[in-house]
Amino acid sequence: MGNTEPGSLSIFVVLSAILSHRWYFMRGEHHMNAHTWALGALMAPLVLCYLIHACFPRTWSSSLLGCLILTASWWSGFLSSVLFYRLLEHRLSKFPGSLPAKVTKLYHFFQCMHHNDYQFRSSQHATYGPIVRIGPSELSIAHPEAVQAIYGPLSRCYKSPWYDQGMPAESLHSVRDSKLHSQRRKIWDLGFSTKALRDFEPRQLAHIRRLGQRLTELEGQLINVSHWFNFLTFDIMGDLAFGKEFGMLDNGEEHYVMKLLHDGQKPLAFLTPVPWLTRVLVNIPGAMVGENKLKKWCLEQVEQRKKIHPDEPDIMSHLLQDARLKTREDADNWLTGDARLIVVAGSDTTALTLIHIFYYLARHKEVLAKLRTSLDALISFPDSMSHQDVQNIPYLDGIINEILRLHPPVPSGLLRVTPAEGLNCCGILIPGGTTISVPLYVLGRSALAYKQAHDFVPERWHERQDLVIDKRAFAPFSSGKYSCVGKNLAMMQLRTTVAYLTLKFDFWFGSGEDGSRLFSHALDAFTIFPGDLELVFRHRQSNVT
Repeated sequence: MGNTEPGSLSIFVVLSAILSHRWYFMRGEHHMNAHTWALGALMAPLVLCYLIHACFPRTWSSSLLGCLILTASWWSGFLSSVLFYRLLEHRLSKFPGSLPAKVTKLYHFFQCMHHNDYQFRSSQHATYGPIVRIGPSELSIAHPEAVQAIYGPLSRCYKSPWYDQGMPAESLHSVRDSKLHSQRRKIWDLGFSTKALRDFEPRQLAHIRRLGQRLTELEGQLINVSHWFNFLTFDIMGDLAFGKEFGMLDNGEEHYVMKLLHDGQKPLAFLTPVPWLTRVLVNIPGAMVGENKLKKWCLEQVEQRKKIHPDEPDIMSHLLQDARLKTREDADNWLTGDARLIVVAGSDTTALTLIHIFYYLARHKEVLAKLRTSLDALISFPDSMSHQDVQNIPYLDGIINEILRLHPPVPSGLLRVTPAEGLNCCGILIPGGTTISVPLYVLGRSALAYKQAHDFVPERWHERQDLVIDKRAFAPFSSGKYSCVGKNLAMMQLRTTVAYLTLKFDFWFGSGEDGSRLFSHALDAFTIFPGDLELVFRHRQSNVT
């Protein structure tokens, strides 16, 4: 190879790079093979250097120089094609957004390394309006109309590649095939039927009363409710899903599973914008230790649950029955994914809402007093109350709805992809194949949907409905065929817990506590991991039952 040969080959290398982008990488999904491409990108220069040295009489230094020239040529051609397409030719080029976001999702990735995703989206929408381009092929839409257009029962949008991150484990939440999702949803619906909820209620109430007993024992002390509400929801989840108790309320200590969940979930805080990077890390031994331990623990719980034969079916009963019809590998993948879903959705999200409710009740004594007036008129003995006693109290539901508006458990939105024909939304045709989402945290504070959007006003959901401009904006449990299957169970738990504790106890911020850590230390890892909140509880003198 003469000295001019690398230069003469460079033009062909540049053209091949441009064609690979135009004919391959611009078409279809490639995230599941990201680890292969990453390995190829690392190995290709080494192989090329060896081939140059082996095929042509050149020294290693000369071969290395030729390799560097050709590698640089390939990347310059590839990246030039990417930049030209994304900035000038892309179908989303007309949508506003920051220049780095239009070029690469790595910008979003690095932003999430330093800020929560919902904070990043809030700043983008504040700058660019309700529809913002936050990636080369991605839009964030904070408009009431978008909720039903994207997530509603008539929507033809489908789940984005983000949902493949846990493969080969799959769950009702992650499965992308709509027909398969429909089949799985029917199985899950059996576990949340009206009869199932009636069976769950006394078990759930027993855990809530147990929390009340522990708060009585700790009366007058600083209580980290961010911990204790997680103890409650994890104990309930273990009982209703796996037929076992984790004993967190009794021990007052974090169970191993809570650390597993947090360690496994936290990488999503910055990996959510780049699902292809997750697939790379999954294939690197030791890179996703927390997630792998969580999956292993989930499968262990399933194996232990198989040995239990409850008198009444629980959530896992129907999943296990379906698993018997599958191969062992397929069954294990589904059971692992669904068990993980139960742990996350059945505990963390409910605890988060309870924590925020008690923050606002401690901060807004007038709201607490009004709630108690409603409850005292209906319930004389909190220890014997049922969900039926509290399921039709407008002010209680107003408080819950207001918290879900201001602090949705999934604040940054559920990622979907528009169908091939595109999507008409907000008077605009969004091109097909576009990743889209509605950041509920941003929409919940939008003047397009609410008056006094940043204020905590529970009355807006009943006596002050004039404060709700567009009801379509409120969808904390999502909508349509992918809506939360556990909504009714979650609402039962929220209503009964809030009613019971507010009837039984007075509570206030502890010394030096102002609640700021709850928000400043929060982490958006798909669901929110809240900061600490310390309150002091004392038995109500007016209600000592």
